[in-house]
Amino acid sequence: MASSSEPRYRTFKADGAITQFSFVKYGTDTDHVAQAGANEKCRGIAMTAATAAEDKVEVALPGGGGKLKLAETVVGGNYLTSTAAGLGEVVDAADEPVGARAENGGVANDVIAVEVLDFKASASD
Repeated sequence: MASSSEPRYRTFKADGAITQFSFVKYGTDTDHVAQAGANEKCRGIAMTAATAAEDKVEVALPGGGGKLKLAETVVGGNYLTSTAAGLGEVVDAADEPVGARAENGGVANDVIAVEVLDFKASASD
């Protein structure tokens, strides 16, 4: 499955376990990322998994494409935010952080192509 645009990847160290194809947030310093929680501002999407602290994680950054695992049904064009487990769900309220836009639809546990974004929603999707 191809992403919509050229990926922008950077490798970080993990603060702990991180699920592949999930949202990540800023970690303990600029060299680290951590698994994102519900509606948290995201740094990007983990393209590789980490099983322990200090593992290297390849992260898709805003301005490029990536892949994201879904927590619920979405359609192409939906803006997505993070669940408590770091998976993608549809933005459903104003001021929620947007971490990606779905490039195609899917259902829970699908991995879909997304455009990685970083802004706050002005309204629900």
